[in-house]
Amino acid sequence: LRGWFMLDLISSIPTELVAFALASHAGRTDFTLLAVLKTPRMLRLGRVMRFVEKLEYANAWKITQYLLLMALLAHWVACVLIAISKDDEAEVTFRIMGTDSMAESDDMRYIVALYRAFLLLTGSDAAPVNFTQHVYCSTVLLFGACFMAAVVGNMAVLIANFNMSQTRQQQKTAMMAETLRSLKLPAHIVKRVQRHYDFVTRHHRDEAGLKLLEELPTTMYLDIFNHLHFETIRAVPLFHGCAEAFINAIVVVLNSHVVLENEFVVLQGELGKEMYFLVKGSVQVICNHSTMAILTAHSFFGEVA
Repeated sequence: LRGWFMLDLISSIPTELVAFALASHAGRTDFTLLAVLKTPRMLRLGRVMRFVEKLEYANAWKITQYLLLMALLAHWVACVLIAISKDDEAEVTFRIMGTDSMAESDDMRYIVALYRAFLLLTGSDAAPVNFTQHVYCSTVLLFGACFMAAVVGNMAVLIANFNMSQTRQQQKTAMMAETLRSLKLPAHIVKRVQRHYDFVTRHHRDEAGLKLLEELPTTMYLDIFNHLHFETIRAVPLFHGCAEAFINAIVVVLNSHVVLENEFVVLQGELGKEMYFLVKGSVQVICNHSTMAILTAHSFFGEVA
């Protein structure tokens, strides 16, 4: 009975059928109230929103929510503005701005009132014509300023974090550029470093985000990295016949390493402490300025260093 059970139960009650049966029994034909009785079903929107927030484009959905909320609030403001407008002042209240013509139909009056509502919510003058409208417009201006400040602030944060991984990489690139300038390194070294960070930003997952996975329970963390690397490790002839626990121990200590074209992974004579598994791309094995071999994806090297 926990979680969403009560909301689902309430929203599933066929209240409109009960009201329809009662109204029919009483001989009434006005069923306007039925639309109001369907509102409990809107409680399930909360569950839908929770689901959408977990999707890839959750920030875009949140921005849409703010826009819909603003439109809904403007609708309510417009409805109240129409309700407090007197008939003898309709010519002034519902005059189409920039012209001398008045909105005659109810639809046109609603459009004019909605436009004035947006003006109020954004802090502009809606030209009230009587005391009641002055009080109402002043109140809407006050709360509208707070509402718009909150909406604009939150939307700015959402847009800035639309791609958090790319944002973090760009921040790292900017910090690195500042560090390189302060060290006064040669131009060719600066260019190599910048090219490396540009490539990582465009083509590789955010390593800072992967660090968050370390906070997960051990079994869950192991399942994720087994999905990413288990087949790569097991395909190496050196590990054929090894126990699954042994391969799991290797998987969890793997580190991602990006090397660009014309850069060296290891040099002859260096002390070797790592074994490399080539996931994507290719590398050349060079000795005495001659290419001895070309290793492609799913190859490995460094095991005999």
